[in-house]
Amino acid sequence: MTDTNFACIHRERADNCDVSVLHIMNERDAALLDPLVSGSSIARSLDVDPATVRRWKREGMPSHEIGGLIRYRLSEVLAWRKQRVKPAKAVERLEVK
Repeated sequence: MTDTNFACIHRERADNCDVSVLHIMNERDAALLDPLVSGSSIARSLDVDPATVRRWKREGMPSHEIGGLIRYRLSEVLAWRKQRVKPAKAVERLEVK
């Protein structure tokens, strides 16, 4: 099995100069930059109720089960939220004049 390589660019300060540094890393190293976190951590990061995170999981949000615990990667959650189609409102509010 071959590891997938990722490129990561970040800015560093070296010798009083700002420089961009390109790191090539494998999949295991990339996972360290985007760790698996709890649903409550996702809720805090996105400023939503933990019940919302549980609902999103039921609606198909990516998750990982590790030792019976559900964990999430913030990057996967953000990508899922960006691409998902929000359900239409059941009833639209009409203004009556």
